[in-house]
Amino acid sequence: MLTYTIFSLLLLLQGYKINRLSKRKATIKDPITGVYSRHFFEEYLKEEIKKAGRFGKKFVILFMDLNDFKMINDTYGHYLGDHALKIMASKIKDNLRDCDIVSRWGGDEFVAILPETPCGEVLEIIYRLYHNVSYSIGTFKITLSIGYACYPEHGHTLDELIQEADKSMYKAKTVYKEMKRGLR
Repeated sequence: MLTYTIFSLLLLLQGYKINRLSKRKATIKDPITGVYSRHFFEEYLKEEIKKAGRFGKKFVILFMDLNDFKMINDTYGHYLGDHALKIMASKIKDNLRDCDIVSRWGGDEFVAILPETPCGEVLEIIYRLYHNVSYSIGTFKITLSIGYACYPEHGHTLDELIQEADKSMYKAKTVYKEMKRGLR
């Protein structure tokens, strides 16, 4: 009886550990795209800020929005929309370094931390992403609008950097919409 009770408690404890690990993993990865979650990104960025401040390093944050993604969901449904999110996340990762951290911010927005990247290199990286990351379904083509913020040039805190990168992305989105209107 005592052996059975101890064995039951061990199984219960093991189940508890597995459950905790599963929940922790769920907060690390986005379940649809497989890239890191927003929660993980925010925690990682806080650590990157500390590390960069301590060692005098620089890094860049990219804030990316998928252009015309809503039309995919509205026309083809969420199943194909989720598929498009996976493809775009994969293409973003494929066009960045292995040490860069790509995360889903929410909806159709992605963010990336590019450690040890000076601000002077960011436009070349954005150019590469603009030219290599797109996905077509039917008559729709999903592309990126990208904003960025550099540490320490644009801020020293998570909020300052995210706000700057987001503002920069909205400028890029405005240019995209104006160009699209001009092409009609």
